[in-house]
Amino acid sequence: MSKSLALGLTIATIAAPAMAADLGMPPLNAPPVPVAFPIAFTWTGCYIGVEGGGAWGHTDATSAGTVNGVPDGTAGAVKINSHDTSGGLVGGTLGCNYQFPITNIVVGIEGDGSWAQIQGSSVLAAPSFDTRFSENETQQSFYTARGRVGYAWDKVLIYATGGAAFSYAEVREFNTVAGTFTTCGGVPQPAGACSAAESLFLSGWTAGAGIEYAIFQRWFIKAEYLHADLGRETYFNTTATACCTAENRRFTDEIFRAGLNWRFSD
Repeated sequence: MSKSLALGLTIATIAAPAMAADLGMPPLNAPPVPVAFPIAFTWTGCYIGVEGGGAWGHTDATSAGTVNGVPDGTAGAVKINSHDTSGGLVGGTLGCNYQFPITNIVVGIEGDGSWAQIQGSSVLAAPSFDTRFSENETQQSFYTARGRVGYAWDKVLIYATGGAAFSYAEVREFNTVAGTFTTCGGVPQPAGACSAAESLFLSGWTAGAGIEYAIFQRWFIKAEYLHADLGRETYFNTTATACCTAENRRFTDEIFRAGLNWRFSD
């Protein structure tokens, strides 16, 4: 009996791996099967997108000390006007991110260009200037080139950003009523005459923060705030009608916008 039992155990031991293979079961001495974990989301890659929103700003202007190139002794001493601006902007975005391996830190660069209509108007301040003159201002575009650094929680990215900002801004000055003032060659001027318009390129800096969320593997939505200081420029150094006091203008903007980005490379 003992010989038969021993023979049966031997046959079972030899046959067990083959039977297990036939049944789709791993052999007893097989190494453990590795567990497949999902690949973690990464923000690394380059993207393009669209963005748009609103802007609220402020402009201060002081006398540059000349009238049509002739010094009048008021440089910086006389405040011509101060007014608020507001409007909208819409445009495109191009950028790249890099997420450091096994960390939540994301760095990147981003540039954007927008068509803008950020406007404001004012009447020149008395008594130093004739209050029959008014000015309209329009920022016609807005551009930035910025760095970004952020912290990611899987598909959510919170970031700070800063860099250079640029814009084109037009200032248009004109008299609002008919008058007998003689700033245009001593000839009485009708309403709307003796006007001047100038569009200059502005440059300065911007800084802000935002939040971005991956709605799909390659599609992201974002909301962003930027403060922009576009520096000072001198308008109306000379004009064809000799109508205007040259003025140093400083432009600042507060910008809130949203966007949609598509990542086209990893």
